[in-house]
Order: sequence, then structure tokens, then C-alpha cells
Amino acid sequence: MIRRILASRQFVAALMAMGMVLFYARPFPEHQLFLRLIAVRAPHAFESFRWLYNVCLFTAPYIGFLGMLPALYVGTLKFRPRVIAGQLPRYPDPRKREELFVVLDEVHDTRRPGPSEAPSRLSLPERGLFTGIAILGAVGSGKSSCCKFPYPAGRAAF
Repeated sequence: MIRRILASRQFVAALMAMGMVLFYARPFPEHQLFLRLIAVRAPHAFESFRWLYNVCLFTAPYIGFLGMLPALYVGTLKFRPRVIAGQLPRYPDPRKREELFVVLDEVHDTRRPGPSEAPSRLSLPERGLFTGIAILGAVGSGKSSCCKFPYPAGRAAF
């Protein structure tokens, strides 16, 4: 988002307009005694001071926006709508099951961590009980703690 704002023509135009306002509202103070003395003794230094002052009038708003926009972005992240966790469906009654399956865990939103408005149960159907299971994931992602240890019968297979 910040990169898109900084690359937009409207943002550059706003910075140029702010620079022009500062250029006319706060012109280079060449009437000061110290600067006049520099102009007499070192005219090249005086011209470089004038040039640097005018450049800073246009770059200071840019630097200010570079600090303000990320702070604004981070500050607005807190105000996103919160998800109210929904109720997990009741555990299926084993006496009323028509098929064999094992309920492993609960499933929440697969795109982002945290609670879901409508969680569901993750179950392993009968075919998965008699065939192999591949558990894939990055190092430290919780393969052993989430999949290996909860299944007592599966410990010998690992």
C-alpha cells in the first residue's frame, strides 16, 4: 500500500505543491547579516546554501510523509473487525454412527490463524484408518505435536 502511494502521480503532485507553498511562504533568508557576510566572502558557498535550503523545502514533506504513512498504516491495523468465535458442533455420538471414523481436531479458517465464525470437526474417514497417511510441513510447524502424539496407535508406525 505504501509503495503504491509513493509511486502515484497524485502523491508526487501533492509533495510538489507543498514544496511550492513552503518555497513562497518561507523563502531563503538572504537578508540576514551572517548570510550576507558569507555571500561577500564565499559566493559559491552562499549559492550552495541557497540551493540546499530550496531542495530541503521540497524533500522535508517527503521525509515527513515517509514517517507518517507507515505509522498511520500500523495504527489502523488495530481497528480491523474482530472475529467472534463460533461454537464448535457437538461431538458426534459414537452410538449413532453409521460409518467408522475418527474425530481428530477442529477446523477453523484455513487462510488466517485464529478463531473462526463457523468451526467444524476434522475427522478421518474409514478409508484413512486402513491406508497410509502423509503428514507434510516445514520444520517446526507442529507435525509431531499435532499429528503424531495424539494418535497412540500411530506412534509405532512413525
